[in-house]
Parts: sequence; C-alpha cells; structure tokens
Amino acid sequence: MKTRYTFLPAFLICAFASPAMASSMSAEDIRMRLESQVNSQKIEPASIRMDDDGEPLSSSGYMAVPPHARIMLDVQFKVGSAVVTKKGGKQIKALCEAMTAMSRLPSLQLIGHTDRSGRAEKNLEVSQNRAAAVKEYIVSECELPGGLVLTSGEGEAFAPTTGKGNNPDDRRIEVQLIGMATPVSIDEDEEKPAAGEG
Repeated sequence: MKTRYTFLPAFLICAFASPAMASSMSAEDIRMRLESQVNSQKIEPASIRMDDDGEPLSSSGYMAVPPHARIMLDVQFKVGSAVVTKKGGKQIKALCEAMTAMSRLPSLQLIGHTDRSGRAEKNLEVSQNRAAAVKEYIVSECELPGGLVLTSGEGEAFAPTTGKGNNPDDRRIEVQLIGMATPVSIDEDEEKPAAGEG
C-alpha cells in the first residue's frame, strides 16, 4: 500500500499582512496559527504600494486573517538573494514539523516579499524565487510532497513606504493555509497495467 494525497477545495485562505519584524516561531506556534487561519473575507488592502503611474504593485487580492493567525517565517534573505540561510533552514524545519503534527497535512501558499530597494519588476522576480527556494527546502530536506505547496511572490508591494528602503525585515516569507490534504490508500496492484496493456 502507498499513500497519495488529494486536495480538498475546502477553503482558500490568504492573509493580508502588513510587514512586521519576523521572529523565530516554534513548530507548535506555527501549527496553532495554521489551524487558526479560518473564516477570512476578501478585502482591498490599504497599505499596498503603487507604482509611479499610481497603479497597484499587487493584484492578488489578499484576504484578512486575524493577526494571531499570521505566519511570517524568520527566513530572511540578503539583498537580491533567494539562498536559504542556516538560520532560515531551522525555521523551515519548524514549519515542516508543524505540518506533520496536524491531523491532516495542510496545503500551503508560500509568498515571497522584498524590500523597496531596486526595481519593482526585479523585486517581483526575486520574491518568486525566494518562495520557490523555501518550497525546494521543504521537499528536499523535510521530504514532504511538493504538491502540498504553492508559491508566489509579491515583490515590494507590501513593503512600507516609511523607513529605509532596504529593511531586511521586508525580505521575508509568509505562509498561508489554502486547504487540507486527504490521504487516500491505493492498492499498488491496481495501478499496474494487466499483461498486454499499456
């Protein structure tokens, strides 16, 4: 017998989260926050950054999640980099522990963010690469299915206009719950084609 996962479109939950200083979270705290990400409603975020033409830098339509349920992993990056540091790896492993401690494996969206330094177009690409790097770490180091994790990037869209433009706390990864995986047992013999088939 082996297990595969199907994903229930139970609830799509995203978070509108204003940038906040990332601090290391325990696996238990992450698990509790994942389980709290419920009953959200779509809003138009007020703190979203605009480009020089007054157009929003993000069109993703974040949704409101209570502050106690927001997950900002302490996985910060050097300017322009998507390399996961040793400290960041420990925080990703805490996320993996939180996922496996839940009654069903959660399906997540990892959202990369950048600071305001550099061009907005480049920052969007960097933020996407950061989210992808964290997903790769989850798959390779934690040995969890890649299908559990979606990635996206917001660039500098949610970096505040106040303060310095290269604030390291803005170079972060946000975690949002998007559903739960249901384990389905499969009889391996049923998967093998009969003689002469296939």
